[in-house]
Amino acid sequence: MTDTILVDRPRPGVAVVTMNRPESLNSLNNELFVALADRLGELDRDREVKVIVLTGAGRGFCAGHDLTEVQATRSLSIGERLIGIDDEVRCLLLVHSLTTPTIAAVNGPARGGGMSIAVACDMRVASTAATFGVAFVNIGISSGDAGLSWTLPRLVGSGVAAELMLTGRVVDAEEALRLGLVNRVAPAGELLATALDLAEQIAAHDMLAIWMTKRALNASGGISLEDAVRLENTAQIIAMDSETAQAKIAEFFARRDSGSPPAPAK
Repeated sequence: MTDTILVDRPRPGVAVVTMNRPESLNSLNNELFVALADRLGELDRDREVKVIVLTGAGRGFCAGHDLTEVQATRSLSIGERLIGIDDEVRCLLLVHSLTTPTIAAVNGPARGGGMSIAVACDMRVASTAATFGVAFVNIGISSGDAGLSWTLPRLVGSGVAAELMLTGRVVDAEEALRLGLVNRVAPAGELLATALDLAEQIAAHDMLAIWMTKRALNASGGISLEDAVRLENTAQIIAMDSETAQAKIAEFFARRDSGSPPAPAK
């Protein structure tokens, strides 16, 4: 049996997680939701992993929910269907709340729940072949899909989110970049290398600094400015005593006292 989720570690501190159902453009079924949550949870607890890159096998990132499985649930009661979506909820919440920074490397179509997974990541790098869209409104179902009604407005603003979700239209990589939906666009053959270069820039930093920065970002959506400042100050005070911070501060003063130019930022 082919593994639904593949994990590779191509560079120090970086793990690549690949959704591996290429025959269906990595469409989301219960097995994938469970396996993805399990693998991401394991990597988030692994102190050797500083950044996670999430991508899809084959020519697509993720085509959204597997409609074959969705149709099969029609024989269940509404109550049974509601219970059955717990694995999906757990997976999407985990993607958003991981301690480890995440980069979605979007190599092709990211539709519906697939777009939701990409948006739930911290950053997105898109191939020129990537497209984004949430089309359930086109078939008479709410486009509020897998948390997108919460995550998308926070990423691109309420007006753009409303347009994309209410029209059901698809946007290409260049428009996604203009809208702020993705951070970078790369040629198809350079997508993974571009995502890994970005991941490597992050992984070069101290683990505590990365973790506390991500923690502040995760908390920012549900707290006041005052609470955010207090959280930031607490994190900086704690990190100030780390070996890395103490060494960097000592290096700064040594250079200053010797008259040497400051070291370039890394």
